[in-house]
Amino acid sequence: MIKGIDSAGIVNRVIQQPPVNVIYPHVQDLPNKNVQEKINLLIKQIVKTLVTDQGWNKDDLLKMEGNYYATLNRKGLLSLRLENFVQIKKAAHPTTLIRSLTVDLNTGKVYELYDLFKNMSAHGLRITDYILREIEKKQIPLITDLRLIPDNHVYYLTEVDLVVYFREGELTFREYGILEFAIPYYYLSSIVDKASPLKRLLTNV
Repeated sequence: MIKGIDSAGIVNRVIQQPPVNVIYPHVQDLPNKNVQEKINLLIKQIVKTLVTDQGWNKDDLLKMEGNYYATLNRKGLLSLRLENFVQIKKAAHPTTLIRSLTVDLNTGKVYELYDLFKNMSAHGLRITDYILREIEKKQIPLITDLRLIPDNHVYYLTEVDLVVYFREGELTFREYGILEFAIPYYYLSSIVDKASPLKRLLTNV
């Protein structure tokens, strides 16, 4: 049983300075205001990195649009997927970047991928194997070999899946966009650490 708050209130905040229109989340209603402030600061840092990396203040910027999804907001966990789209003058293609954050709403602890599993090499092998089978099933052409997923690889959580993603052009041609692989929790249950936040979600599957 989870002690403390189950979910957070979330409202929109907007950076609106044409041609920039970026919507991002602001967490509220947490009883621990220090934790709330920490989470909101983390979110702002991610947003700042996204807009800076995509040149929000450059003269050749035609359009920048950002949005987010709270992919999980229950059982004391918040997982966010933040997405930023940009079109630059004379660029062959628009670019989309995503960043993510998974945090405990009661403590403010940020969970890296390695925090979820009891054995680093086992989780890397299990996740990599699943992704390779999905790539083969979907016939996605690779431009580089997929090596063992590192312990700090980017991810986010949903009610029933761990989603691992790769940036545009990282594994395959840019026209495939951002590759996202949703791995069901039941597939990972045997390697989940007893202190992992995933333990709270395994009852959903």
